[in-house]
Amino acid sequence: MDRGAAAERLADAVARDWAARNPQEAERLGPAIGAQLLAHAGGQATTGSVNGIATAEQLLAATRAALAEPAPSLPSGAGRPRSAPHR
Repeated sequence: MDRGAAAERLADAVARDWAARNPQEAERLGPAIGAQLLAHAGGQATTGSVNGIATAEQLLAATRAALAEPAPSLPSGAGRPRSAPHR
């Protein structure tokens, strides 16, 4: 599952950077990132391993989060993926 969270943190960092450089395109980020995360989730799920399934579930949660927040407004350097439960 750590790989799924790492992939999501990377996607969030890319989204923040892209939104900062191309604010006029920020609304397109959620669907684009969601599509990539969903593709990776499918690949992980096909492994059939417990770790692959757990990673796929994390990536599905990341996909939902990316679609719910199309223009990232995450704090810089956030260590928690946006799909992680809020405390």
